[in-house]
Amino acid sequence: MPFTITEFTSKLNTETLQRLHNYEFWVQPPWDKGEALKHFAWTTESISLPGASFVSVSNYRPYGAGRVWDVPYAFNPQEISSTHLIDGNSTTIAEINRWVNYIIRTGRDATAHYMDEYTAASAVIKLYDENGKKAVTQYELFECFPMSVDQVQLAWGNEDFARVNVTWRYTDYKIS
Repeated sequence: MPFTITEFTSKLNTETLQRLHNYEFWVQPPWDKGEALKHFAWTTESISLPGASFVSVSNYRPYGAGRVWDVPYAFNPQEISSTHLIDGNSTTIAEINRWVNYIIRTGRDATAHYMDEYTAASAVIKLYDENGKKAVTQYELFECFPMSVDQVQLAWGNEDFARVNVTWRYTDYKIS
């Protein structure tokens, strides 16, 4: 059946679509008892939803000659990116840097923690309905931690807010 613009506009008028601005990101560092969790929720300006790919064997020929196959054998969660506003007290960047230093201490006594010690106690992305009142989808990220923290660009001639981009890695996720 061919696509028609009438059907498309009819669907737009009858169906609801997910709004880009109806979300929350809650992440709780391993040492935190809830304050940073609340802080990250209001400072997250943007975030990407989890994606997935597969690790595969490429150019597999089961019969020696003939057709070539790509055979997936493992799930590979894709990192997500978020942009956080930096508050006037710099709590955002301080908490993120504290977490980075917690994963691998820098300086003379450089030591690393085991993964179960530095991953988030809780990391959740919630998507809300069109009115922003009811959570319709929740992404729970397992063993989530900041993989990279970008530098923060400051400028005298700019009245905009300071922001920091963070790339998060996780081992799995659940959608509910």
